[in-house]
Amino acid sequence: MSNNKLPSLPLEDFVKEFKSTSHGYHQRKFCFVLGAGASKTSGIKTGEELVEIWDKELEVRNPVEHAAWKKEHGITEENKYNFYSRYYERRFERDDGKRYQDGYNFLESMIEKGYPSSGYIYLALLMSQTTNNVVITTNFDHLLEDSLVQYAQAMPMVIGHERLAPYAMRQTSRPTVIKIHRDLLLDPINRTAESEELHPEWEAVLDHVFSEYHPVFIGYAGNDNSVMDFLNQNVDKFKNKWAYPYWMIYGDQEPEGKVYEFLEKSKGYLVHHRGFDQVCMLLCGAMGLTLPDKETFLKKPEVQYEMLLDSMGEFLKQYEIPASRIPVTDEYPVVKGSCNYESASAAYIKAIMSYVGYNFNQALAEAKRAVELEPNNVRYHYGLSIMYYKLNRNPEALEDARKIVRLNPQNAQFHNYLGKIFYKVGQYDEALIEVQKAVELEPKNPEYHHRLSMIFLARKEFYKAMQEAEKAVELEPKNPEYHYDLGVALHFMGRHEDALVEAEKSVEYDPKNDKYHQILDLISRSY
Repeated sequence: MSNNKLPSLPLEDFVKEFKSTSHGYHQRKFCFVLGAGASKTSGIKTGEELVEIWDKELEVRNPVEHAAWKKEHGITEENKYNFYSRYYERRFERDDGKRYQDGYNFLESMIEKGYPSSGYIYLALLMSQTTNNVVITTNFDHLLEDSLVQYAQAMPMVIGHERLAPYAMRQTSRPTVIKIHRDLLLDPINRTAESEELHPEWEAVLDHVFSEYHPVFIGYAGNDNSVMDFLNQNVDKFKNKWAYPYWMIYGDQEPEGKVYEFLEKSKGYLVHHRGFDQVCMLLCGAMGLTLPDKETFLKKPEVQYEMLLDSMGEFLKQYEIPASRIPVTDEYPVVKGSCNYESASAAYIKAIMSYVGYNFNQALAEAKRAVELEPNNVRYHYGLSIMYYKLNRNPEALEDARKIVRLNPQNAQFHNYLGKIFYKVGQYDEALIEVQKAVELEPKNPEYHHRLSMIFLARKEFYKAMQEAEKAVELEPKNPEYHYDLGVALHFMGRHEDALVEAEKSVEYDPKNDKYHQILDLISRSY
């Protein structure tokens, strides 16, 4: 469903509005409404991922019975993620209706393995150092509480059960976490009957919070009826009594169903973004909040600090710069006073924050400073190389990529990355050597076989390209890019019928990608 009727706000403008309205005599306050999507980069599976796991497990146990059950409840491939509660019940409950302990064990084991991503940590800074101190969540995990205690050094008020709801009504400057589906340790709500209606105690809490705070929904898909029905039943209040909402939606997705209905009636703002971590980082940057340096973090276990840097590094690799943002000049002067740090880690953190905020001069200066302070640190060379690569400064990217391979020659990811840069600059022989080394080190990684297929296509070695693409597809059957590679190779080999099958699969798995439609059209005309 198109959102052309919905008021929308670019992420940059939302960040500016958040900053400008958070100060002054008549300042506004914001609360955050988090769903499972916010915890994905923290290593916790989303509801959709859990449905996929349970669907496969149930099908293996009894394919015929499982198919009949899905038909009875009207569950299809398109709508199955709306049936999380039913999947949970079927997977973990006995016929007599008594709850298995296996369900709790499964959830606790999964959540205990999670760690706060950079987004949760920056959100904790916002909650502890500004008046935007309330989070409402459908999640069971403790990522936010851990971030508040360990990184923001603040003790939160956690309302993890509806019987504790009255405590959320009290005026407090303390960071407050409201868990409307309960805490993991307090009989969390998973069953269908429980998730159909919101407890009356929560209705009063939400009325209180939304009267004072503008809700920012992020990482929340709106798949549970209890919350969405409450929102839609009270939609008029957002136009009168309550503060109007902002709904964050990932990438190119569009709101549908009850979410679209809510936004259309409430006149809430739709904000597209590239991830929970990005949004929280940008908001902290706008408010002048940043993390302490490494020495401060060393008061906590060293491993937590390393996990934080890894989380930020992963975000840097995935972050795409709009073409209009890439500078046309190669001149990047060092910003005076921007590198006034005693530790490399502090410079690295500031580099990523500056980069995400499109301040490339400062980002490169800080990244170089991190490398100067710790010249043998692979992470800092890798981060600097990625920045150069994204800014189309390939010679500098290549230089640092070679360094990380020399520093850690047994790391397959680094060889693949170096091969990626060689491929970009047209040095296919060198690219082939590096990616073959990556495959040698990690033969079961589909990305590396995909990279080899691309190199062989560029070298017009179509049979070898087909072989590598087939390996990538075998390892990750639903990746549209791998089917695209295979289709192209087969097409150039004259196997148009087989190529057509692969091109159709790439479109099936990613129907919005124009590139896949173009190759399908080309092969169809050839065939």
